[in-house]
Amino acid sequence: MQEINVPFCGVNTFVRYEENGTGLPIVLLHGFTGDSRDWVNFFRKVPIDRPWVAIDLLGHGQTDAPETALRYQMEHQIADISAVIDHLHLRSFILLGYSMGGRTALAYAVQHAHHVASLVLESASPGLSTEDERNQRRASDELLAKRILEVGTDQFSEEWANIALFSSQNGLSKEDKALSQAVRKSQRAVGLAGSLRGMGSGSQPSLWTALSQLPMPVLLISGEQDHKFTQIAAAMQQAIPHATRVIVEGAGHNVHLESPNAFWKEVEYFMRAISR
Repeated sequence: MQEINVPFCGVNTFVRYEENGTGLPIVLLHGFTGDSRDWVNFFRKVPIDRPWVAIDLLGHGQTDAPETALRYQMEHQIADISAVIDHLHLRSFILLGYSMGGRTALAYAVQHAHHVASLVLESASPGLSTEDERNQRRASDELLAKRILEVGTDQFSEEWANIALFSSQNGLSKEDKALSQAVRKSQRAVGLAGSLRGMGSGSQPSLWTALSQLPMPVLLISGEQDHKFTQIAAAMQQAIPHATRVIVEGAGHNVHLESPNAFWKEVEYFMRAISR
């Protein structure tokens, strides 16, 4: 495994990548409070036989965490990812994003469809469809951002791990819980707050109307216990021309953490099917 920093517009973006294997590379985007180590830990359990690239999104991991929230807007995050793709000379790849990373992956695919051979969205959404919904979310994200800056990432990570969205993770092993929590606690308060303010669901422009324009095959994965995002995936499937939807039994929001083998089995099946 190799690690690099890709400087772009005054920001260093941290990337982990593995060049072993064959086939199209897979580019991986983590969720809120995570970073590329989430995927490194995942591949220790489920080996991958193709090249992969895992990016620390802005404000997370070892990528820079600017103080201004404007720098975190989705358009700038997409430009950061484009800089990484250009640096690695990737002309075509499979793009996989989880939760916040799924929203980011979708936004990238809308703008750079010519690079994305196929798209995998895990527990993701195209954003909120109405301005009222976005206003409400921006207000709640602002409160959460202030909370993070007030209490710091150690206490916030404990609070975040106990929200209803992650209740299905109670059955994880002690090792898995410890690894996930260590990644959360290592994040920087200013980075998490900036991410919420700049590219949270309330700040991101809605992509619902863009779904019908996606030309690539899309896999939508959600966990059986995550009713909200399973419903969102069902609605997305109706709007995307070449969409496949999978519900993983027994899993919640973070399918690749809670059911890693079942998750990767579905991803591999999808990749084999579209390559025939």
